[in-house]
Parts: sequence; C-alpha cells; structure tokens
Amino acid sequence: MATRNFLNSEGLAQAKDKLMALAPQFPKRLGSASHEYSIWLQSVMLDRLNEIGDFLSLQPVVLGSWARDELCLKSDIDLLFLGESEKVKDFVGKAFKEGIKLRARTPQDLNDWTVGVEPFDILALSRAKALREQDAGRVEAQRMKVAAFKSTIYQAVKLEREERRSRQDSVSNYLEPNLKYGGGGLRDIDQALAIADLYPKPFETHDPHAFEVLREVKEQLLFLRQYLHVMGSGDILSSADQHEMIENLEFKNSGQLMKHVQSQLERANFYADWIFSFSRSSERA
Repeated sequence: MATRNFLNSEGLAQAKDKLMALAPQFPKRLGSASHEYSIWLQSVMLDRLNEIGDFLSLQPVVLGSWARDELCLKSDIDLLFLGESEKVKDFVGKAFKEGIKLRARTPQDLNDWTVGVEPFDILALSRAKALREQDAGRVEAQRMKVAAFKSTIYQAVKLEREERRSRQDSVSNYLEPNLKYGGGGLRDIDQALAIADLYPKPFETHDPHAFEVLREVKEQLLFLRQYLHVMGSGDILSSADQHEMIENLEFKNSGQLMKHVQSQLERANFYADWIFSFSRSSERA
C-alpha cells in the first residue's frame, strides 16, 4: 500500500513538473509516457541510493514495479541482494534513515533463489532485473526456475484475488476506486499478464486483443497512480482527488473523468478474469 515517497523536496518539485507536462496527453495521446516517467524516477532513486553508499557493490536485483518500469513515488522498493548480508543490512538501515523504505532480502541459497520463499516471491523472479551487467546471467538462470512452480503460483494468485475481492465494497470502490487493488486495477492486470506468461499455450492461437486492452488500460492507470502520488495521495482515487485532477486533465468535470476511469477498470476486469480462467483450460474445453 502506498505510504511515503522517496524524494526530497527538490526532487518532488521536479517530479511534479515532469508529470504535469504529461497531463495534456491523457488519455488519448499517453502512449508509453507513464513508463518513461517511471524510468526517470528509477534514475532518481538510483542516484539517491548511490549517495548513501556503494549500492551496486551489493549486487542488487530489482523486483516488482521497478523491474517492470512502473515505479511510482510511493511504490514499494523491492530488492534482492546477492552481496554480503551484513553489508546489505547496514546499507538498508542507512536507507531507512534517509527516508527510503527498502523491502530487501538476500537468497538463502545463492544458487537457487526460490528456496524458502513464498509463491509471490518466486513469481517476482520472472520479471527480475539485474542492475549490474555481470549479474544478468545469474538472474536469467533463476527466471528459468519459475515455471516449475506455476501451479503453486496459480493457486496463490487465485486465493489472493478472492480475498481481495471479498474485502471490496462495490459501491465505495465504484465511487472512489483503488487503482492498484480494486477490480480491474493494476494488481489484477499484472497478475493476469503473469499467469498468461506461465501458461502461454492456450493463448497461442487467440487474437491478442485482450492483452492489448490490458496494456493500454495499465498505462492509463499507472499514470493516474503516479498523479495521485505526486499530489500526496495514495492509491484510492477519492472525490477530492478527482476534482483536483480535472483542472489538468482534458475532462469537463469529475463525472466525465470517473465515467472514463470506470469504463477502463471494467474492461481490464473482464479481460483479466478471462485470461485467468482460460489459462489452464484444456484444448477440448
């Protein structure tokens, strides 16, 4: 859940300026602007971490939103370190004191990073990215292990989806949707695309329209989430945030904005559900 951002006051002002420059492009001309903005945030994050110490010497591997080029100001910073555990612990402690909350771990087994971790941690390895070129081969070798756990991952994702949806109040989520955890939100989209990667065969002969829709909606939701974080909000698009947004986006009022947002969430929800259900279908089914 989004909490605090990792920028100082000067960096935050720059982040706002860069994001507001993209606002007139939303939604029709957005393209890949949200991902490009994320890449800029990543470079800022890397600079801040290098100021704390010799970050790259700890052999960091990025996971989660950073690895997917979807970093937001209040994203969790998920890292796996291949360096010495004591040096890693010391660095993480210093980062916390600087206001950078890292979610970091070192593998129990440097030859097999799937040992002793939960299914979602194993799934994260499928998108892992080494920050040092010399570690890229090691990361690729671990990615190859993920497929062996696909059934376990599928069941974990299924349970998490069900628990998330059971907690949602449909009325409140409709009026003030959670762009990450709500139905059709970024978590649903990411999980659907990840499951499709684990079970690609059922989709080989299908029109790629579903995936095109999910990627399009994902880009828009990512932009809105980045916008909320710049405004100091979290992942919920509240009524107050809606009114503030329309001043910079090409919408006449909050009702028009929300009609668009809900239509995108519904599209993503439909296709994410379809991909999840269809991924383990037999050829006959």
